[in-house]
Amino acid sequence: MRLATSTLALALALAPSNAFSFSSLFGGDDKTQASNGADLSDGTDIKPRQPLLDAEDWFLTKKEITASRGGIPRTDLSVYTTGNKVTSYTVANEFYDAVFEDLSATKEGDRVLLAAWLMALVPLKPDVDPSGAKTGVKEVIAGVVKRGGSVNILNWANIAVGYTPYNIKARDAINSIPPSPINGAKAILIFDDRLPKALSTHHQKNMVIAANSSTDPDDQPVATHYIS
Repeated sequence: MRLATSTLALALALAPSNAFSFSSLFGGDDKTQASNGADLSDGTDIKPRQPLLDAEDWFLTKKEITASRGGIPRTDLSVYTTGNKVTSYTVANEFYDAVFEDLSATKEGDRVLLAAWLMALVPLKPDVDPSGAKTGVKEVIAGVVKRGGSVNILNWANIAVGYTPYNIKARDAINSIPPSPINGAKAILIFDDRLPKALSTHHQKNMVIAANSSTDPDDQPVATHYIS
């Protein structure tokens, strides 16, 4: 039996290699493939697929949430809203320009809520204000407070790779902003140190600007900036 097995293995080893080629299985004759297996396609031969864009394809309705809980409604979870406008920014200066414009437009009673991975006193528009005299993080937040808006920042207690001095300097500067003379609104930055390990991190980076009032009962007066 051992001799027969060895003979079979030898016969397989001596068989032509193309007998076991995967090219016939995976389209090796495709003209977009070079002899070395490199893909020479420029993408024009690939048919694009339209992604799902309707909210119903991504989010549960109130009826679906209730059905998933055996008929018991859930009152502490909001369903999706409609009529929202989304703008995607692919470069940093467009994002920070939008943040500067929205923060500069806040009014009395507006609320700014920020979850940050790192906070530094940098200019939001360095191309026109490199010193940050008018567009610096502290200066812009101070303007929000002066106009009667409140600012609450939850910042990761980042102690890694030399970020600590930036965070502490930003915390001290922002917390030193005097209350609003209009309504006593304040700016507060606190560190989030609830994570289990020294190098653990919450990586959420988003800012919500909630307006104090709306001109239409159906409007959602909230602007959200998110960095992925």
